[in-house]
Amino acid sequence: MPRFYFHLRSPEGLAKDEEGSDYRNLRAAARDGRYTKERYMKDAEEEGRDDSECNFEITDANGSILMRVPFHTLH
Repeated sequence: MPRFYFHLRSPEGLAKDEEGSDYRNLRAAARDGRYTKERYMKDAEEEGRDDSECNFEITDANGSILMRVPFHTLH
């Protein structure tokens, strides 16, 4: 199963997902972005950051960006 990484792109820069997660395909990884967003937003609130302008850069194991997912599109 392929491994995908959810890097967080914010106005402050890029926070890399060093662990990644295994998904059947890119579509399944993108759907799961909602859960990942909730984790990041919880951390952001605790740290007093507003990450509403952020997006995920979903990459493969080689670091190639496969998809950019703006937070505002995740419900």
